[in-house]
Amino acid sequence: MKQPDFLDVGTKMDVAWHRLEVAKEGVAFKRHKDTLSYFNKNYVYPGIFPRELGKRIVKAEEIRHASDYDTFYIASREITAQQMETASKILELAEQYLIAEENRSD
Repeated sequence: MKQPDFLDVGTKMDVAWHRLEVAKEGVAFKRHKDTLSYFNKNYVYPGIFPRELGKRIVKAEEIRHASDYDTFYIASREITAQQMETASKILELAEQYLIAEENRSD
């Protein structure tokens, strides 16, 4: 699941969550907080994805919100690198999960 290079980190994570939800269950949300709640309830709390990833996603959403709405917010290189790592991990785990689910149904 390669993402276009022009998408920012927050958008890449949004795409990953939405792809997982739509691909697996056919659900979609209009608000980020609803997406996060659904993801945590259905994928993190049952142990499908690690709790640490759930925490990193929440932190990523906080940073996304700050970068969108705080006038003077500027992400450091370190924060940006962490966000990129989180986005890559989400994409990797979502892809592995979907492949495993597909193989179970065969």
